[in-house]
Amino acid sequence: MASGFTVEEFNIMVDEVLCKNSEESVFDMLAEIAEKTLRNSVYAWCMQDSRLRGRDYEGDIMQKIHLRLKKTVVDYFLLRDDIDGPYNNDPEGFRAWMFTVANNIKKDFAESVGKEDSRLINLEDCPPHIPAPESSHDIEERDEHREILKKAFSIVLSSDVKVYKVLTWVAQFLFVASDYSTKIESSEVIVDAFQNKTLYDMYSIILDASSKIPWIVVTEEQNQRIVTALQKKYRGDVTYGQTKYSTFFMKNKGKVDGKKSISDWSNRINDIIRRKTGLTAENDRKSGMQTDENAIANGKCGEEEEKK
Repeated sequence: MASGFTVEEFNIMVDEVLCKNSEESVFDMLAEIAEKTLRNSVYAWCMQDSRLRGRDYEGDIMQKIHLRLKKTVVDYFLLRDDIDGPYNNDPEGFRAWMFTVANNIKKDFAESVGKEDSRLINLEDCPPHIPAPESSHDIEERDEHREILKKAFSIVLSSDVKVYKVLTWVAQFLFVASDYSTKIESSEVIVDAFQNKTLYDMYSIILDASSKIPWIVVTEEQNQRIVTALQKKYRGDVTYGQTKYSTFFMKNKGKVDGKKSISDWSNRINDIIRRKTGLTAENDRKSGMQTDENAIANGKCGEEEEKK
């Protein structure tokens, strides 16, 4: 027996697609074999790929696999050696062929998702935040700047702040660190880019974007901490990761206000960073973590964060 299906099931599939018992091809057994053989592997592949992880793409990929198998099973496997000869009676070979088809489809799908994500945050097209050093003083300034950013980044990813606030801060961090926009401008970009995406989608895009900055590293422990937070229940059976980002926006004068929410959340997290590191206002300016003075005046900055 080939793993996932029996020889009997393989023979039924052959009879169906080669029209041995009917006037036209039937693909019911082919679909059943594909589901039993490939579904778990497709799920595992998606969990291993940061572009697909936690984004419920398994169904979309399986649908594409079904369509490809249906179109190619006769010409590219069963009768690939001789269109008029005997069919390729090799269940194990058929299983291996299905995995090759499925893996190629997964790779193509992941690449298309990655390209779409890069359209939202294309850090490679942005000028570097720190100009090329011209002296030893410039090098020291650059290194000091990076150490401040790396320390802040690590503190936030390892914190007990609500996961949607962590993702907000990190998204803003990436925009500002890459000189993509100023802190104020980045709030508008974040609203436009993420308001209709789930937190799983948002995190996947952020991971891809952070990988384009060589000196930024998300450790396995930090990644697992975020993934665990995303898997926690938000309402009913719906997790935080499955919830749209805009769901968490606060109301301002009776209306949902994404920019105000982002400003408030980042200010609170920046205050936590300052308390943990002793960063000064000068350090804030170097790191791009300037606090919103209006938020301070209104008492919005420095409040303790809730636990996840």
